[in-house]
Amino acid sequence: RGSGSKRAIDLLQLMIDSGGVPDARHFTAAMKVCAKEPDSAEALNIIQQMQDMGVTADIRSWTVLLHAFGGAGQVDQMMAKYRELRSTGLQPDIVIMTTMLAHAAAAGRCSTAEDIWRELHDLQLAPSVRTYTALLDCYAKAKDPAKAEAVFAEMCQSTNGIKPDARS
Repeated sequence: RGSGSKRAIDLLQLMIDSGGVPDARHFTAAMKVCAKEPDSAEALNIIQQMQDMGVTADIRSWTVLLHAFGGAGQVDQMMAKYRELRSTGLQPDIVIMTTMLAHAAAAGRCSTAEDIWRELHDLQLAPSVRTYTALLDCYAKAKDPAKAEAVFAEMCQSTNGIKPDARS
């Protein structure tokens, strides 16, 4: 456990011990610290504690949890948690999809990135520059210029005002 994770968990516990009633924001803030280290095990413990206390994880909580797993390079676990999120009935947003796409790309998991890309289209979410860039990064890492060019062309033709930036 990193020192930041330990401190965040200790502060959360102090709040609970002193009679405070943490809400999703408090738990999510503690998970953010874990995600930065990245400490996916502690982030998972925090969301479990949250659920045990009857606090419903909101979309931000799930985003941070997915980021913690992705940042730790645990793409399969990230996707398993995403399926769990979907089973709650919460609707993923473009931030979650971009987060997962970026982590799949960083891990060189192009097939997973493509699955996420298809799902975000199925959910009718409009990709942002960051979303396109994550997929472009995946294809660059995979040395697949044909797929990268196709994504770049789609981005340039996008009807939602997406314009390539310096990273694209």
